[in-house]
Amino acid sequence: MMKPSEGILIGCPNCQIDLSFRYGNLLGDKSRYFCLLCEKLYTPDLEKKAQPETPLCPACGEIMVYHQNGKKQQTFRCSDYPNCRKILKLG
Repeated sequence: MMKPSEGILIGCPNCQIDLSFRYGNLLGDKSRYFCLLCEKLYTPDLEKKAQPETPLCPACGEIMVYHQNGKKQQTFRCSDYPNCRKILKLG
């Protein structure tokens, strides 16, 4: 596998094939790549943010779905929507 500084090709983290080419930049001068085999965009060595753990709905017991993130709180919606319209705000 080649490093971005050594050439154009770099191994795809999804399919592990060296059929990718440089496809622009992200903020902070990180290069973005496009895999020709699986057609995924990726950025090597980019840390992904951890997704919050989903709580259970207090009304019906179904799994809550991550709905949106505010400045100081996270909002979850019941996965049984529209039957159960419970919204849970954490934070």
